[in-house]
Amino acid sequence: MSTSRWKWLFRDLGAAFAFSSLLFSFLLPTWVVFIFGSCLLLAFLGLRPLQKMEFVSALLLLAFAVPLFASAFLGKTDFVIAACCFSCIFSALRMMGTPNESTDAQVHLGALLMMTGGAALTGELWYLFSLFGFAVFTPISMGMGVLQYHGASSSEIRPALYRIGMGIGLASIGMLLFFIFLPRLSWKIGHVPLPRGMGAVTGLADTVKLQSNGDIKTSPRIIARIELKPDPKRSQLNHYWVARYYRDFDGKEWHSPRAEKTTDSQIVFPRKTGRKLSQQIELLPAYGSATLIALDRPFLFLNLERASSQGNIPTSITEFKESEIRATINATSLSYHAQSFLPGNEAELFSADTAENIQATAPKPIAVLPLKTPLKIHRSPSTTNKIPGPSKNILTPQKTQAVARRDETLDAWLEDYKQLPENMDARIAKLAQDILKTEKSPIKAARLIENYLSQNLQYALETASNEEEPLANFLFTKKRGHCEQFATAFAVLLRQGGFASRVVGGFFGGEQLGNRYILRAGDAHAWTQVYDERLGWVSFDATPPVGRQARLNAFLAWALEIQETLDAWWQSNVVDYSIRNQTGMVKSLLGAKTQTQWKPFVLHGQWQWLWLLALPLCILFFRKRKLPPETRFLKLLEKHLQKLNLLGPQIPSVATLLPLLKQQNHPLQIHVESAYGHYLRWRFGNIPYRSQTARKLLRSLKTSKSFHLAEKQPTTFQ
Repeated sequence: MSTSRWKWLFRDLGAAFAFSSLLFSFLLPTWVVFIFGSCLLLAFLGLRPLQKMEFVSALLLLAFAVPLFASAFLGKTDFVIAACCFSCIFSALRMMGTPNESTDAQVHLGALLMMTGGAALTGELWYLFSLFGFAVFTPISMGMGVLQYHGASSSEIRPALYRIGMGIGLASIGMLLFFIFLPRLSWKIGHVPLPRGMGAVTGLADTVKLQSNGDIKTSPRIIARIELKPDPKRSQLNHYWVARYYRDFDGKEWHSPRAEKTTDSQIVFPRKTGRKLSQQIELLPAYGSATLIALDRPFLFLNLERASSQGNIPTSITEFKESEIRATINATSLSYHAQSFLPGNEAELFSADTAENIQATAPKPIAVLPLKTPLKIHRSPSTTNKIPGPSKNILTPQKTQAVARRDETLDAWLEDYKQLPENMDARIAKLAQDILKTEKSPIKAARLIENYLSQNLQYALETASNEEEPLANFLFTKKRGHCEQFATAFAVLLRQGGFASRVVGGFFGGEQLGNRYILRAGDAHAWTQVYDERLGWVSFDATPPVGRQARLNAFLAWALEIQETLDAWWQSNVVDYSIRNQTGMVKSLLGAKTQTQWKPFVLHGQWQWLWLLALPLCILFFRKRKLPPETRFLKLLEKHLQKLNLLGPQIPSVATLLPLLKQQNHPLQIHVESAYGHYLRWRFGNIPYRSQTARKLLRSLKTSKSFHLAEKQPTTFQ
């Protein structure tokens, strides 16, 4: 393949890598992807239908530019996306044009604009892959173009590529140092919202369907990154993450009540007992929902921020009573703070012997406080240290009526959580009676049903058929299903026994990755809660443990572990690299000078390896670059002659040596004259230096018989 074809191939590969930085953001319209992909394929095949049609190319570019930017001005398209689309079309059309110096420069310019747009749209790890490909292929193509357009022969291009490679390496080092020391701005300054639902694979839905499949359990997509304080330091959390509560059941689906909602900057629930655990949660684009999640038994949500084209913007929180907590506006990603209370010993919560001893909490009231209002704990009279007087122990008629009204309100509220659809299979009621018998305690009843379901039914991801009675089919025919079917059966059997229950949708698990924990889409899960007068809502799970967490392919899980480790490093050291990190690094450098022995080649922390990489390359580069090539050729020629003792203190230069060689008719006279003559023409005759000719001259001098003869019998001049 000719040099020109290689140059165009590298040019188009650089543009392809730049395009990938936009492609993987999933924000480009399909028609842009199709046009660029088609033009790239034609360019690889050497087909350029727009050659010598510059006017047609300009008209096509104008035809795409006008509607794109008009849509942006009208507010239908984001300006950043419109500019990125225009860059893609510009590069694609120029690749189809006549190959020449100006066309190549225009393709390179379009690729640079695409790389800039990719940096504005996202900061994911794969952008580094796109940047690497662009930084390698584009400079090589540009260097080959400069050599070719200035008359360099094919034999001279290959040695020049070595220098181009050195330049790329040094530019990479400079870019790294530039990134480290340049004062930092927000990486997501140009981040635009992802269209709703695009790329989302989470199993969270508005309803829980018995006839859905459980394929979501095999999805490895990361939907949340979470930082816990205090950090439990566990590789697997095995905790429940609450998202939505489902109250109403129609026989096939569970629905959430949406009767009341409250919007504010923070949501506070009644405080519970146990160990407080703070969570800084980031919901990623794969989550695809505005519902906030938190560890089971949450009591506080605040500091919600959403990603936008202006950076992270504070957003209000909407609480749908007894249903869910949502961001008021959906966005690509959401970050917020949540706090939950975990029981002192979670295992004891589900023990029938000790559950009765857990301190009672008020389950129903919800308080909403403004953001600037400090949180206060108001103790009820029964929890204070004061000893109540005798008069407070006397039940007056007014107190009796107040207690009765409270009980009536609570009973009416709980009735909604005991409702069952009409015409349910009679075998379900009979099964509940056989399991519960005369049990009156909600906790013990839930324990009995949990044991029955986990021991008599199996976990499976297969899809339920469209039968009229899916729950009866699960309990009595198939006897296998996924978590939504287990949770439904659990809640219905509790309601058949007269207990208030509901289904909870969320996630189960939490995998440690660095100093944070991640949740996958495959961790989507459903379980059951039963209401107890003293404990409030208590969670139970009849799904076998094998079906609670994600079920990933072993090889895929291994590959994803590597990818997630790299991604975590990228997020912490690149995306989240801030001026605070720079300040700490500078302080550590300045602190090193106060030591008794200053070590200039030692840096603290993670930057220690930079000296090892930067110093040898810089020394090699400057040693190579401090002399012009023709002067380096003369130095090599003198080095060869010094080995023969032809040059020394008395004869310091080749110009002085040549008359002596001619006087003695020395066998190396012809070779030295030829080499020195080329040097003079390159140095002073405005003839371009040719490295291949220089190597041939030195090789012919060193391999000649006269050279070996002179090496064995060195010549000296008196």
